[in-house]
Amino acid sequence: MMDVIVAGAVAVGILAGMLWMVRSRQKVVEATDVEQAEEPVSGLPAQAEESTEPNQEEHPAVAKGLEQAKLVVHSLLQSLSENVESLLDDSSNYGNSLDRHKAALRKANTVTTIRELERVMLTELEEMQKANTRYRKKLDDADTKLRNQREELTRLQSDLGADFLTKIPNRRAFDQRVGEEMSRAMRYGGTFSMVLLDLDHFKQVNDRHGHLAGDRILRAVAGLLQRNKRASDFLARYGGEEFVLLLPETSLDQARV
Repeated sequence: MMDVIVAGAVAVGILAGMLWMVRSRQKVVEATDVEQAEEPVSGLPAQAEESTEPNQEEHPAVAKGLEQAKLVVHSLLQSLSENVESLLDDSSNYGNSLDRHKAALRKANTVTTIRELERVMLTELEEMQKANTRYRKKLDDADTKLRNQREELTRLQSDLGADFLTKIPNRRAFDQRVGEEMSRAMRYGGTFSMVLLDLDHFKQVNDRHGHLAGDRILRAVAGLLQRNKRASDFLARYGGEEFVLLLPETSLDQARV
């Protein structure tokens, strides 16, 4: 009989663990999706930030996409909040039920009474397991929806030439700009230089400290480069941990300086 009581206590522990997981995932949502979508890069000049953010008036598709993203995220947060409340209620109810069963066990004086108590507890444990499965599925569904939403936001911003994470121009914007510089140099006989930058051992940072830490490093590097480049220079995230700096009217010797 004590095995059944221990099993009940373990089940309540599982519910508490799921509550912690829900709250942890909510924090991850804030750290990855909300923060990256709204928090400006530290120290990034206001003018540079405005130049890379999509203009909703000029791009109706972006405005529509952002509005849909808000609705999706709001719906998910509301659902998670309701699940947390339900989880707390269930955990409290199961705890009270265990207290009643322990009290009943102390008073039991026949085999029939103990067997009936075992039957009731096993039935409740089965219900707890089913509830755990339902909550897990809801969390997995929410995780999938958030990942899909982030990919959609990344696509929207990529189409407009802005990098979702660092909020500086992306490779598509760079390809367009370098084409313009080449045409200008060929027509007027000018020159320009490019500086390619790559972060060493970046994969080790992700593996050891997690992708959130890696994302913060990329944003910090982008902000540092943006603050220290000339107004005429063009900075872009080329891909992954690679950045590229386009220097108009700059010779190779000048670029080395």
